[in-house]
Amino acid sequence: MNQIADRLPDGTHLGPVTLRVRDAEAALAVWQDIAGLSVIERRGSLIRLGTGGRLLIELSPGAGPASAAPVVGLFHVALHVTSRLALGGVLARIQAAGYPHSGQDHTISDSLYIRDSDGNGIEFAYDTPGRGRVEVVDGKPFAIRNDGRVLSVIEPLDLDDLARDTPAEHPACKALPADSFIGHLHFRSNQRDRAFDFYVNMLGFRPNGNAPAFRFCDVGTERRGHMIAFNSWAGEDLPQPQPGAPGVEHFTIRVPSAAALRAAGDRLRAAGHRAEPMADGLLTEDPDGNMAILTEIPH
Repeated sequence: MNQIADRLPDGTHLGPVTLRVRDAEAALAVWQDIAGLSVIERRGSLIRLGTGGRLLIELSPGAGPASAAPVVGLFHVALHVTSRLALGGVLARIQAAGYPHSGQDHTISDSLYIRDSDGNGIEFAYDTPGRGRVEVVDGKPFAIRNDGRVLSVIEPLDLDDLARDTPAEHPACKALPADSFIGHLHFRSNQRDRAFDFYVNMLGFRPNGNAPAFRFCDVGTERRGHMIAFNSWAGEDLPQPQPGAPGVEHFTIRVPSAAALRAAGDRLRAAGHRAEPMADGLLTEDPDGNMAILTEIPH
């Protein structure tokens, strides 16, 4: 395989994510009132949400009960914001609702974490690459700050400091800004090596980090290295979720050209992977059973 020609173009990005939930109205209370998304439309029982009229999340009701223990599948879907004020606005809504949450400082980003009413993980991330970089040493990731400090990639985020920097009257405290986007997806996996190979050599993403001692790997593009990630932090032999359980029903990968879409389909079919034609692209399935729809970016 030509490791340059077979890469997805750099304009590749994630599109809408469809989540299975039990009760759409209960989930909406989290995704709208706390996450800050707006309802774009209701299509039958499906609720479509986004920012600035752009679709980001679909809530598909009728899921079965969530597992009490970790299973293969969604760890979190990440909504990225483009300012620290926007991240502070998310924190303001979370704290006003008294909703359970946590925060981490990854050096290259600051993140807040919650779960919706069905346990679907949600991350709110603000990219801060100017503070340093992440390197893998002896199979473990470390954050290297610009001042030379070497830190964990999961330092606690100073929530008090973030709250102090966010005026209560700022519009970001009311809703997620229009330029927010789906920045990455993170899955629990029993097959990190196979998943890594699938996304790199079948779909054509660039390898970003592979930290076996940390039980983590991720892939992306030159522009956004951390786009799809996998961990086995809860174990290497997790059960599959029950059919119809809460989680990702499917997610969308948008590529810049019809040629890139055809090439990805050809690679999948040549290796015996699912590549089912759809009206607006093709449907595939990764080694852990996560469903992805590849589409061309609308022009």
